[in-house]
Amino acid sequence: MRKRQLTALLLLTAALTGCGSMENTQGKPTGEETRQETEGEKETKGTEAEKVPGDEPGNETSAGNREVPGVGADVRQDILQGEILQGSMVLEDEEAIYICGTERIRRIEKEGGGSRVLWEKSEDAREAFISMEGKALLVEDSIYFLEEGSRSEGSKEKRSLSVIKTDGTEYRRVTELEDFPKAFYYCDSGLYLESEGDIKRYSPETEDGSLTMGEPEEIHFEIPGGYCLPAVMRGGNRYLSALESLHLFGYAVLEKPEMELVGIDPRTGEERLLMSEGRLCSFNRDYLLFMKYGEEQEELYLMDTQSLEVRFLAAYKEEEYPDSYGIRVLDMDGDSVYVAAENVKEPSGEINLYEQIGLESGERRQVLRLDIRTGVKGSLPFHAESAVIRDGYIYYTEVMDYRMYLMRKSLEEPGGNTGSGNLGESGGEILGEALFDTGIAQVGKVESYYEQIFSKAEPDFVLMELDLERLVVDEKYEGAAKINRILSAYQDSIVSYGTNEEDINWREEEIAGWEEDVPPATLSYSCSSYPSEITYFDGDRFSFYQMDYDYMGGAHGMPLWVGFTFDLHTGQRLLLSDVIGNSEEELKEIVVRYFDACISEAPEEFWEDALTVVREGISLASDFYLEEEGICFYFHPYALAAYAGGFKTVTIPYEEFEMKIPIKNRG
Repeated sequence: MRKRQLTALLLLTAALTGCGSMENTQGKPTGEETRQETEGEKETKGTEAEKVPGDEPGNETSAGNREVPGVGADVRQDILQGEILQGSMVLEDEEAIYICGTERIRRIEKEGGGSRVLWEKSEDAREAFISMEGKALLVEDSIYFLEEGSRSEGSKEKRSLSVIKTDGTEYRRVTELEDFPKAFYYCDSGLYLESEGDIKRYSPETEDGSLTMGEPEEIHFEIPGGYCLPAVMRGGNRYLSALESLHLFGYAVLEKPEMELVGIDPRTGEERLLMSEGRLCSFNRDYLLFMKYGEEQEELYLMDTQSLEVRFLAAYKEEEYPDSYGIRVLDMDGDSVYVAAENVKEPSGEINLYEQIGLESGERRQVLRLDIRTGVKGSLPFHAESAVIRDGYIYYTEVMDYRMYLMRKSLEEPGGNTGSGNLGESGGEILGEALFDTGIAQVGKVESYYEQIFSKAEPDFVLMELDLERLVVDEKYEGAAKINRILSAYQDSIVSYGTNEEDINWREEEIAGWEEDVPPATLSYSCSSYPSEITYFDGDRFSFYQMDYDYMGGAHGMPLWVGFTFDLHTGQRLLLSDVIGNSEEELKEIVVRYFDACISEAPEEFWEDALTVVREGISLASDFYLEEEGICFYFHPYALAAYAGGFKTVTIPYEEFEMKIPIKNRG
């Protein structure tokens, strides 16, 4: 039972929320509640489904709007034509592959494999890293994408729809967005950004087919009160928009307050029940894909979008994927569904499994098995372990030698060999140079420690879980033995803390006296500890921080950072007083000044006494770590702001201090 909240939050920031999110329910999704069709209705159904609102003669207005009753009465016929292209993080033309995140776009040449960044929001690799949740569209030679707003404290810069040429020129922000749109797609009639019934349409009016990115056409799609757009469980802030469903199926798909999914005929307003239990996972023109949750397995069902007939597709038993995060649908094309089982525990470690399921045959085939590497859990970018299906390939990230690479593997060829000869351990093709380098390889390696303690009263109940990783410095460095003893002792202290006999006995007594069938999860606790990337290395010294997380019950656990800076020759752990020659008063003045500037940018995000806490908390014994640009000082959650505000940090340039040690390799 994994409670790695600190890192899971990084993955869940794009999770579906609000009225579009659906609770886990049980029961088979059915269309049995819909009215029975006569033979005549069945014969004409396919033709009717291709109609658009207002196909009846005389319904056209002089402006081209179609006056029909029910949902979508003001939607014109011309915007329901053409094939829909949904936004994706992976785009491709004849020359290159484009990997599009909300903070970075990378171009990878098909010939030669070279790559370069076309655009980035931040030069910080941790922030600019693509998290497999980007959404972009390629129209002619232009990339239209959803850009994240500024992460700077106090910045008012919002998210936006932006555009850039495929050669990296002519970047501009087209329009600001209050929130990411619930649907983002393109068809022959234009590019669409859709929220709850409010649609912005950008038209292709130039001779070369590019979009006119002036003022968009505002389209209002009437959604009945209490209804909302249904969330698509495959993630990434993805919803099935009403206009999109009308375009694909001939009726609008909406979600009712009772979490039921219904289809509404735009001509008559007639409502048909599509699903009463389960969750919508994906869709194409022919099928809606639902997931049902049973007691010991997750089941996938397909619903024909015209006949509304439902059939079973596949089942995934929990025992097949122990301690995993469950089954997640990646995507569905015209022939197959692609499913991921992530963080599956095996004797050799954790793995991600990716399968292809034939829509007609139901045959399951593994397309990728990916080890989750030790030594990368504490590095922010590596928590984006999702995959993207696009044009016959699965795109994913793979870690080799503590570096992360973008990969792709053919869905048709079992070996995944795309002919490049430049293959990773998973059999996929390496696309360009490493996306991110932890720097661990130049220092040493990472070793893992894992332990579970089970309840004596309830043998299947995990009382405690320890998931720890420790940096081990290579013996080629003179101070390696001493450094490794220090880091080993730190890990031992966590093990001792986590296996405290008094605490375990108390939890055992609580479980023994528990009257319900299953003890509460709050009686199970966990400790995790992972090294960050190497934040500073010059051949003589290096710095990093250990990322700890303790869950001892309650709504959430507590994260903790511990900074380490070592001399590779002597093995000495350097304290702040070993690094700078300033007095404590001088130190306080410098750090308070930088935190004051940070707090002033967004005072509403900090406690009223935050600056007092900084002034009283900073000393020559304070925790820190080195970066290329300067010394990083930090305060833990709750110290200066609410828990949700996370760690509050400032990096102060070395020039502000009287440095006792030389700083090398800068810039």
